[in-house]
Parts: sequence; C-alpha cells; structure tokens
Amino acid sequence: MAEEYYAPVATDLIRSSPYQPRRSFSGIQSLAGNIRDHGLIHPILLRPIGDYFELVSGERRLRAVRDILRWENITAVVRPLSDLQAQIVCLSENLQRDDLTKIEEIESIARWIDARMREDERYLPWLQRMYSDRKGGPRLKLDLADPIDRTAFFLALCESDRKNGTEKVSGNIVANLDSAIADLNRNVDWISYASHDLPLIRDLPEIIWKAATEEKLNKAQVKALKDAYVANPTEVKKVLKEGKAEIFNKDTGGIEEVPLRELSAREISASTQNKQGSASLVVQSLSNEWYTPEKYIESARAVLGSIDLDPASSEEANRIVRAETYYTQRENGLSREWWGRAFLNPPYGGEQEAFTSKLLAEYNSGRVTEAILLVNAHCTDTSWFQPLWNHTLCFTDHRIDYRLPDGRIATSTSTHGSVFVYMGGSPDSFGREFSKYGAIVRRYTP
Repeated sequence: MAEEYYAPVATDLIRSSPYQPRRSFSGIQSLAGNIRDHGLIHPILLRPIGDYFELVSGERRLRAVRDILRWENITAVVRPLSDLQAQIVCLSENLQRDDLTKIEEIESIARWIDARMREDERYLPWLQRMYSDRKGGPRLKLDLADPIDRTAFFLALCESDRKNGTEKVSGNIVANLDSAIADLNRNVDWISYASHDLPLIRDLPEIIWKAATEEKLNKAQVKALKDAYVANPTEVKKVLKEGKAEIFNKDTGGIEEVPLRELSAREISASTQNKQGSASLVVQSLSNEWYTPEKYIESARAVLGSIDLDPASSEEANRIVRAETYYTQRENGLSREWWGRAFLNPPYGGEQEAFTSKLLAEYNSGRVTEAILLVNAHCTDTSWFQPLWNHTLCFTDHRIDYRLPDGRIATSTSTHGSVFVYMGGSPDSFGREFSKYGAIVRRYTP
C-alpha cells in the first residue's frame, strides 16, 4: 500500500465523507476569518479514491476554505485507508468534539461501537448467526444492514447475558466492546447507553432528528417529541414548523412565545396535545415548582464553602441557594458548560437522568471541581444512577418537604426518601455534615 503524503489538493476534487455523523456545522464563518488571518494551522485528512479524494476529517476547515474563502487548494495529509479505517478515524475525530448535539453523540457512539467490533472479521458472520438462530433472546425489529440496528442487537445480546448469566457473547467479543468503550474517552456506560440512549434514535422521524440537531435539543426534549409524534404527528409538525409554542402563565396571566429549544419536556408534551389554533398553547403554573429547603442548602454550603453554579434553578430558588451563577428553565442548563462548585436538584419530569449524566460528565472533565446532587432514592436501580455509587452518598431517613414559591412548605410533595451525592475531595467533611440527615454510604472495595 502507498505511503501517506502531505500536499496541496484542489478543493473541487474533494468529496465529503459518507461516515460523517454530524448534520449541521456551526461557526464556519468565524473559522474562515481565523484561517484568513492566521492561515490553515492543521491540514485536513483525505484518502485517495480513484481520480478524487474523500474527506476523512476536517469538514469545518474544508467548508471554511472552499465555501467562504473560495480557495482553490487546501493543504492536506493524504493517507491510504480502507472504508472501515476511514470510518473509525472520522468517528474518533468527531467524538472528541464538545459541541456534538446529544442525538449526534448517541448516533456516533453506535456507529463507533459497530465499526470497532467489525475490526474482527468474525464479528458480522457471528452476529448474523445469532440473529437467525435467536430463541428466547432479544426480540428487536431491526435491519442488520444498518449499523445502528446492529449495535442495538449486539448490546441487547450482551445485556441478556448480564441479566441471565448466559454466555451468548464470547469473552473475546466482550473484551473488544470494553476496549471500544474505553477508547471513547467519554463517561459512557454501555448498559445505560443501550437502555436509555440508543432506543431514542432508533426509528426517530427525520423531522424530529433535524430539529434536534439544529436546535441542540436535550434527550428529554427529543423523547417528548418522539412520544408525542406517535400519538399526534400533526401537532408535533406544527410546533416544529413554527419553532415555538405559546405559554400561558397562570401566575402572571400573560402569554409568552417560547422557542422550541427552551421548552421543557413537559411543555413539549402538553403543547402537542393541544388541538386549538395553529400555535400550540401550554398552561404553565409556577406552583408546580418545588425548592430545596434552606437547611439542606446551608449544609451544602458548609461542605462546598460556596456555590458557584446551580444549573437547574430560578430567580426565586436562588434567593436561598445564592449561587454565583444559575440557569433557569428558559436558559436550559443542559446546553451550557458547567464549572466550579455546583449544587444540583434536577427537575423531575423525565429530566433527572439528563441532568445527572451532565453533572457526571462535567465533574469527570474537571470543569466541575466539587458538587452535591439531590435525587430521589427510588432511582437507585436505574442505569443512570449506577455511576453515582462511585461517590459518597447520604440516604435520608425522612422525606424532604420541599418549599413552594410562596414560601409555604408542601408536606405532601415528596413520596420517597432522597439521596444526596457528594463528588469531590472532601468526603469526610460531607459525611460529618450530612450524617444528621441519614446514613452515609460508600462503595465497598475489598
């Protein structure tokens, strides 16, 4: 096979990668300005195919140079690669980016797992045999020609083995999966991914996929749209076409037009059930908001020292939390970067998982240096809760009576105990402070 080489390549000879998972690209104009002022610092990566070249990595750089700067040539590394090698390199480069939407990330991980598993030439024939011979195994409606469906079936087999103590999947294949997950350099648990993330994009209507990518919707928002589309596709199409919904606030008596990306999952569900008028109407009442009582906040402050960020809050709630920065429902904390010392009491309504996963990712990245999380104790059997066992927990010996916006205590709002989860370097300080609320628990390591 020929060696790679470094050379200028005519932009009209370059074709886009068929393995590119991203469907929208932002910041091209500013990138073009930077390239114009400072030059192309990093060459793009191409592979030769006949009389033309196929892009492997560097889509934004190519678009900036070709479409905005109108350069006829671009500096490139040309490397002979097979289809599978090109796909792995393309996916690897994209999965390192922080600006992937949740849908793009979920799809990219599915394609990454599939590509890495196919490095073993025995994998596809084995998977086909397992699908043809399946009896009492995973029952999925799928197309094994599709990499996302292949990944769904493969992970279902792995999960079936895990639950039933069987060995349909050999140790070598499991080792390959573990290696692929480790090489992602992301906080990904394949069990949680297979149960909660992958089903979200399977059979996702293209109109929702497009909106989720362009509006950078979170998983809870996408799930609400997908569920609503099954029951009422006409209303969902209206909301997506208009890109907004009208919110009637019973507390203020006013109507707000709220952009799609700022709608909560609950508001999306309500808006798509409405049958009156071209613009959907959601009735929103602030009385559904419950705030963490002050004594728990003071304990959190005693451990953290101060609170830099509350990513799921409101102006009223922050009067007690007193975070330096807080994000409201409209500001959508899931789409923002988190940092410093954080306190998080995530909204329920289907968004506990998304906020908890975001906190774990930000903490593991080092951007969040210390955090206290408050979630329901009845979630301990969910896949998204499992990584929390690696931290220090306090299981309350009572139900928390949350505070309403008018200051009253809602004694009937909590139907379960709660768990405070501490992430950081002072677990003993957390234990001393929070032991008055319940049992302190840490994972046993022999």
